[in-house]
Amino acid sequence: MPMDWRTAYLEQARSDHAMLRRLLTDKTVPLCHCLHYLQMATEKLAKGFLTQPGGARYRRTHDAFVNFLIIAKGSPDLQKACGFTQRRVFAAYLDSLRDLAQDVENLSPEGNDHPNPEYPWEQAGVVISPLAYPFSNLDLYQQSPKMAKLLKFIADCFTVA
Repeated sequence: MPMDWRTAYLEQARSDHAMLRRLLTDKTVPLCHCLHYLQMATEKLAKGFLTQPGGARYRRTHDAFVNFLIIAKGSPDLQKACGFTQRRVFAAYLDSLRDLAQDVENLSPEGNDHPNPEYPWEQAGVVISPLAYPFSNLDLYQQSPKMAKLLKFIADCFTVA
């Protein structure tokens, strides 16, 4: 069935998010697999919202989620879905998620060797597997209040998308 880029991004983001939620129900699943789906879901969610209906494909980059948080400040639909009545308070809420959103965006393996949930990398001459890396600031099993807030925001976005 034909669809536009926006619809395709959002459809795949929903599927990635559903897989993330499923993985999180099994605490034996390594954190790196959950983070991989979190990164993919947020990237595609952002691209879906940033692409106009019927619009062209979003540029080929993994960097979209932080930009989406900035642009989302102007969305009355997202503001309402997140339960905010004042735009200023909603903007502050989104600003409070930006550092964590950047950490999630940085999970993409794109660029120089760095911790990512998909591929091994080298650090100071030592090869590290994502399975062995703690990703402590992004622990989805022992969620910080900020991570819980980010996950709620993502879920709220899907009610509007």
